[in-house]
Amino acid sequence: MERSRIAIYQGIVRSVEGVTCTVTFGTLDVSGVRLRASETENGAQLLVVPKAGTAVIVGSLSGDLTQLAVLAVD
Repeated sequence: MERSRIAIYQGIVRSVEGVTCTVTFGTLDVSGVRLRASETENGAQLLVVPKAGTAVIVGSLSGDLTQLAVLAVD
């Protein structure tokens, strides 16, 4: 059985695009970072949306800079 590698990163929000955002890690901008567990729009749920320039903690279920989701917002 293969184990999933989980990684945690700290970055700065560059922009917000609906239920995803672009986060800067050092000099690398990564788009498509989820603001919630799924990318589905749903007006009945609370969504915390960080503004550009906000520090965030981001987790990856793949262990690299894919499948990212914001875990905490300053």
